Amino acid sequence: MKCIACGGEAKQTDPRSWCCLDCGAELYKSDDSEVSVVGYKDSDERISVWDAADIYLSRGFDEDYQFGYTHEELMQALDD
Repeated sequence: MKCIACGGEAKQTDPRSWCCLDCGAELYKSDDSEVSVVGYKDSDERISVWDAADIYLSRGFDEDYQFGYTHEELMQALDD
């Protein structure tokens, strides 16, 4: 899949999600096949640390789902 943020190549991370290898955009494909950017790994445009922590936990602490936060930041958010 091509990234809608930068046009780079995105790798599939689960059936509806992709991560751009060039810009780090996290892409999501909805039921109606609309693709949207839900966050960036290395940008100020991030999802909240609490949402990121929930996703990180649900994905088995996979570093591809840190959304630009450190492991320690995500663990602290889970404790809050």
